Amino acid sequence: MASYHSKPHALIVGGGVTGLTTAWTLLDKGYRVTVISKEYASEEVKITSQIAGALWEWPPAVCGRHTDLISLTNSKRWCIVAWERFDKMAADKELSEKSGVKMRLANFFFRTPVSEDPYQLAKMNEIKENVKGFRHDAGIIEELGVSKEFGVVDCYQHLAPVIDTDRYMGWIIDHVKKLGASVLKREVRGDLFQQEDSLLRQYGADILINCTGLAGAELASDNTVYPLRGALVRVINDGTKFPRITQAMSLSLDGREGESDLIFIVPRNDNLLILGGMAEPNKYDLNINLENYQPIRDMYERNVKFYPDLGKGEIDPKYPVAVGLRPFRDTNVKVEREQRVHPGNKKSKLVHSYGQGGAGFSLSFGCADDVLDIVEEILAESKSGLPAEPLKSLL
Repeated sequence: MASYHSKPHALIVGGGVTGLTTAWTLLDKGYRVTVISKEYASEEVKITSQIAGALWEWPPAVCGRHTDLISLTNSKRWCIVAWERFDKMAADKELSEKSGVKMRLANFFFRTPVSEDPYQLAKMNEIKENVKGFRHDAGIIEELGVSKEFGVVDCYQHLAPVIDTDRYMGWIIDHVKKLGASVLKREVRGDLFQQEDSLLRQYGADILINCTGLAGAELASDNTVYPLRGALVRVINDGTKFPRITQAMSLSLDGREGESDLIFIVPRNDNLLILGGMAEPNKYDLNINLENYQPIRDMYERNVKFYPDLGKGEIDPKYPVAVGLRPFRDTNVKVEREQRVHPGNKKSKLVHSYGQGGAGFSLSFGCADDVLDIVEEILAESKSGLPAEPLKSLL
């Protein structure tokens, strides 16, 4: 039997949902794993993964922005993997409670009948083949109490994972530690490719994995990376001010609606509701709120107009608005081996997984599985000294 230290060792840079899910996936396959990150989830410092809406969605998600067929095709494949994993977690009552993962009904509303829109019809037909609890019925609009004045005429629903991000991020850090990962608070600056050999030597690792989100602009010298700023208004949902909302509701921004139409109402947990959303490219300022930024007030009022009961609600006094930067790229989500080569035509042992945008949770397990495949290809190549066959799943 191979000793512990003979197992391949992966060094993962990035402590958000992408990095920690990748760590979990590699640990389950017997790898040794070290994670390094400037910050991890905490009550004091909210990282992007904590601020995420974390409603599983079929691509393109509410905030849209897939730039090409490759991105969209891969994202569909990845999100199916995550749906299945989260579904299993939610089915375990104890694990669901600890991790904050639940399956809830998610409702998607439209201003024109889905049957009259070929794009939305095709998307709906794809969804119903891959989820449970699917129902297409305009009667849902009245059942849920959506305002008739908002003009929605059609709706479908299905079961979807909804994640309490604070709880989940705390849980997954503990989980990977229990599986044997070393989780270290370290900041890395500059292009990882240029530091690859020194980092691998420093940590005694065989492979380097970049899961740094927006920092991929610097750490991968990637000038296609940009932020898509979002904000969520947090509303108390304990059933005292209005009947507790237990289902997610959204009107999608997918390139076919204006941003002024975007609705996002999601139960974060049993006592908190999040309202969105915004999708503002290349805006970095996080110091915006209901008092100083009109688009957030407009967003809140739009959700109240859509679902009038919200007007009776109380905004969370301790943490009224969460603001974050979704890490997008002009091109595809980047899950691939570094293409640059070192002197002597030496191929890189750096693997990237970043640019998941607003779908980090929805794509997490699928991207991690692909990273594992690439890692195993690189290690097989290192053992044989010959280039491995390209992975068909990634072509």
